Amino acid sequence: MVSTQIKSHRRRNINVIARNTPADFPAVLHWLDVDNGLIDSGDEFPADGDEIKEWVNRVGTQNPVQSSSSRYPTYDIDAFGAGYPGIRFTTDRSSSNYEALDVMISPTVAVPYTQFIVVKLDDVGADTMAITGDWGEGVIRYQVTNNKWLITSGSNLSSSSIATANATLLTVTINGGSDSTIAINGVVDVTGNGGATDFDRLVLGWEPQYNNSFLDGWLGDFVVARNILARDRDKIEDYLGDKFGITITH
Repeated sequence: MVSTQIKSHRRRNINVIARNTPADFPAVLHWLDVDNGLIDSGDEFPADGDEIKEWVNRVGTQNPVQSSSSRYPTYDIDAFGAGYPGIRFTTDRSSSNYEALDVMISPTVAVPYTQFIVVKLDDVGADTMAITGDWGEGVIRYQVTNNKWLITSGSNLSSSSIATANATLLTVTINGGSDSTIAINGVVDVTGNGGATDFDRLVLGWEPQYNNSFLDGWLGDFVVARNILARDRDKIEDYLGDKFGITITH
């Protein structure tokens, strides 16, 4: 980890200040926060358009990094609308060039676990896109074959709703059997068998074991929790909704 003083982005939306942050919930094991902990190629908090080489984990101990400067994603101060920053990932599938951040997780996160991820796709319908995860271990993808969200932790579960290019909060619970769920902006969209593989690698922007599955789009905060209570899950969704200008419905 780079030893540096990390500055944070000051946002316009003040509603989020009144809410509990993910760090306030004991069930949360990892939290990547776009307002705190981004490190650019100059070892500072990025300005708009700067390249990102590391993302300091505010709750866990492992930080996703990129060792190759040609694969740095970039900081976008208005990724999810004016005053709502995120990280821009791009790819050139013709040459398999992509941008990503990656880290192994130890100890592993056992089922049941829930992932919260803020995402916006650049071009719905263009390509299969890996949002985050390692194949078979809680991966979240956008599936071009049917324009739906897909999760897998050993078994595949697709959303009922069509994905859009709007800013979206995906809440994905991997619980084995028939109890895994995909929620979109707070509303459970599908329940079924998403598998039951433990989570031991956090990959942002690509899928290491699925050929040509890279992200063209933006990521905001990413949270991983285990055995989270329903009421705490709702609070985290509300926090992220306020933070990124996404309307959440429970």
